[in-house]
Amino acid sequence: MLFCNRNLFLLYTLAVASFEPIEATISRRVQTKSEGCVAQAVAWLPEDPRNAPENFKHLTFECELDPIDAKGEIGRMLELDLTAKQEEEFKSLMANGVFIPNSSILTFNSNSDVFGTSGDVEVFEDIIRIPPGVTISSFLRKGTRPDNRQRNRRLGDQFGDSPTLVIKTIDTSGRTVPQTIQELSNNVFGPESEDAINARNQFFACSAGKFDLSPGNFGHEDNPDHTPGVIEVNIDISLVGSSQSTIRSAIARAANAKLGLSLPGQYEFTLYTTENCYGSGCGWAAYAYYNNHLSMYVQSYASYPAVVLHELGHNFGLAHSGENVTYDDHSCLMGNPLFGPDLAKMCYNAAKSWQIGWYDDAKVDYKPTVIGNESWTGQLVGVAQYLHADRDGRPVTLRIDTGSTKDYFINFNRKIGMTSQNREFSDRVNVYEQDGNGESYGNPSKVLQSLNGGDEWTKADFGNSGKTLSIKVNEIVLGDESIIGYADVTICLGTCNFGSPSISPSPTDAPSGSSSLRPTLISSSPTGNPTSSFSPTTEEDYKDYQFEVGSSNGQTSKTVELLFDNMVRAKISACFNNFLNSQY
Repeated sequence: MLFCNRNLFLLYTLAVASFEPIEATISRRVQTKSEGCVAQAVAWLPEDPRNAPENFKHLTFECELDPIDAKGEIGRMLELDLTAKQEEEFKSLMANGVFIPNSSILTFNSNSDVFGTSGDVEVFEDIIRIPPGVTISSFLRKGTRPDNRQRNRRLGDQFGDSPTLVIKTIDTSGRTVPQTIQELSNNVFGPESEDAINARNQFFACSAGKFDLSPGNFGHEDNPDHTPGVIEVNIDISLVGSSQSTIRSAIARAANAKLGLSLPGQYEFTLYTTENCYGSGCGWAAYAYYNNHLSMYVQSYASYPAVVLHELGHNFGLAHSGENVTYDDHSCLMGNPLFGPDLAKMCYNAAKSWQIGWYDDAKVDYKPTVIGNESWTGQLVGVAQYLHADRDGRPVTLRIDTGSTKDYFINFNRKIGMTSQNREFSDRVNVYEQDGNGESYGNPSKVLQSLNGGDEWTKADFGNSGKTLSIKVNEIVLGDESIIGYADVTICLGTCNFGSPSISPSPTDAPSGSSSLRPTLISSSPTGNPTSSFSPTTEEDYKDYQFEVGSSNGQTSKTVELLFDNMVRAKISACFNNFLNSQY
């Protein structure tokens, strides 16, 4: 290396000396004894979702070794070394329901000769390699994992009391997150008297009381440092120079020794926290495993309730949500979540709400191509008022069956109460698209349109019918905390007759099917404005802008108000400038 002067060389020497040495390791091949490993899918959340590097991988794949192949260790997961084509095949198999994360077995020997496969899967100490050029299908086997392995999660476990464990880790150099175990407990579980906005409260509100992220205390009730739902462990490695697989294994070993059990044990969810990420593959805030109990957080992100709701959404089986890119749906926690300790009042969009199952008694499944069913008119209610006494059976989410795997989903994104911190498309009727009919794992959703009162959206040649599908918002009534709000909507295929809004139902009692499950000190009452200003998704990133639309020929001007984020301000401003300068 050439240095231009002695001082620069000295600065370089000092800089290099300030870092811990990274030991060079040679990965050795493991002689496996089992038939295969349990395939896993991992979703990653970048620190700045709107400006993630182009090479940032939002979804990766790993495989969990059988303990007999991992020196007795339970839960040892290694990254799968895949070609780009193999990655796309994995994604397709998951979207189509062929590959079920945390359930499907990836065999070490090809189970089919149809594909002309040659070569076996190679297992090393830190990675699993699938021969280039072979198909994933030839190694993948359906079915559930063996009984002697840790219990697998299934979509549908997002109901009832779910004991949860948060683990604060300290590495050999003393690196740890800044929060105390008591602060972590308050941020994730509350109670409201200690932290009014926490993950448990928001989960309980969004689920209408059907899901409780409760602090689990199995194995540490009598420990001197007992804190509800949180333990602190010292791991026997340094974060610097260690892979994520090695770090997770070290955390599990330390936690198992402290608790006297094998994680996850009786815990439904486990959240690991580390001080930071070092080396290559960093730049992420958190990641989580689909259909699984495990999520991982660096820095202070486990103290951000909305980030926890995002990551556990992946545990439920929910994928990301975007508009133009992976994370830019700001109407949903599975898009760009709220970053901050006092930001959480947002739930999931129409597609995710359909998939998660919390509002199954308030869903409409509409297939317009059925003869005699070409038109539907009704009133949609926001999820925040799902339990309102005057909902009277009105739906909160509607699926339009397209006749393909990609269906449309509609909701009224009311900004009130538990959704009062919605970032985008608020108090509008939003149309989303999601593959897998809103049923299978790992299908991202996409915003297609956001409609105000009087707006209409059309889709030509809907379902190859040769007819146009129209969605018209007849009226939006916002209401307030006591008076229910709704959006009156008409959907039709072919010739449409948009008449007057439908008649609002008379007030009735609250739904009789609401859950009686109640955690301690839960409140869904609205709070003040967010106090946190950290992250790229704070309130300051979204502003109202007004433009006077008119011309020099004496036409009456009109004020147009827009709500959008700073990333697109320049583009929208340019569009409006061109519009204002044109003749119309």
